[in-house]
Amino acid sequence: MKKFIIIFSFLFSALPMFATHIIGGDFQVTQTGANTFFVTLTVFRDCNPGNSTSVTVSGCEVRDNVTNGLVQTLTGWSGPVTNNPPIGDMCFDPTQFGICVEKRVFTKTITLSDNSNGYYLAWDICCRNGTVVNLDVGSATNPTEGSTFYVQIPDPALWNGTSGNSTPDFGDYPVDGYFCLSSDSTDADIKDFSVTDADGDVLKYYLINPYNDGSTTKPFNLVPWQAGHNLANILGNFSAGYQPMEIDVNTGYITCFPETQGLYAFAVLVEEWRNGVKIGETVRDIQYQTLSCTSANIPLIDVEDSIVVYVNDSICFDLMVTSTSTDSVYLHITSSNFDLQSN
Repeated sequence: MKKFIIIFSFLFSALPMFATHIIGGDFQVTQTGANTFFVTLTVFRDCNPGNSTSVTVSGCEVRDNVTNGLVQTLTGWSGPVTNNPPIGDMCFDPTQFGICVEKRVFTKTITLSDNSNGYYLAWDICCRNGTVVNLDVGSATNPTEGSTFYVQIPDPALWNGTSGNSTPDFGDYPVDGYFCLSSDSTDADIKDFSVTDADGDVLKYYLINPYNDGSTTKPFNLVPWQAGHNLANILGNFSAGYQPMEIDVNTGYITCFPETQGLYAFAVLVEEWRNGVKIGETVRDIQYQTLSCTSANIPLIDVEDSIVVYVNDSICFDLMVTSTSTDSVYLHITSSNFDLQSN
């Protein structure tokens, strides 16, 4: 189904230079040896002119997962490697609306002793976008609330001589990072927020209150909600008869019925389970814009029922695509078995 999206230019407003305008991010940790770990910290920020370009990692702490005792403070990060990830899809070209998301990646190798309690990493920074509508982050010109990024690391003794544990990988900023307004309480928007895990661990997904800055010790500070919003009502529309935003604990699919246009922040916690035992967790903090999307009739594709192709043969055949609307239609053909070319 083709979607046509209307987005307002205030998606990410220009804020004063003192703010970094953090949009989201997460940690990923891979065990590379008996007691060594490769840590990746990904930070997404608004890179429109007028926003601060300064994002530095200081004060990132490693703590005991049970006692909260400080183990070490991480300094000397490599990076950042900076790029602008794709954040649009075939229905949405963000450059037409002046939207700019920058990805900064910091890395570091650390050493941790065996510890049955496990560890966690936490790093905080100010400030968030002042334009989010569901969190009370201050004004658009003077945001006051920040973010804490967090990941739990299991006991290094999980190392079996060749591998240990890798936290789930959230990947890039999603190209379909928007919600479509619902026309009624049955018109759900469903987003796939599932992640990959290199170890094949069982993953469980939860929506959580986004973390604030100001402390890197659990329990972390929480960003306050705007009136009419809370963890059970992230989009602020439950009272109007719409179902609340939910995530499937086993699949990571988010279902929501956004009723009001705006920029919404939320956080997803992913737990790792191995042999029935929880071994770790990680969190991605992110923002999605709710947009006015309209649907067109699905184009019709006409092709012969069967086409005979012999090995090493090259053939040509026509595909006829028709649409009952006046919208532009783009045809993308892929195959894992044939070398396809189109004219």
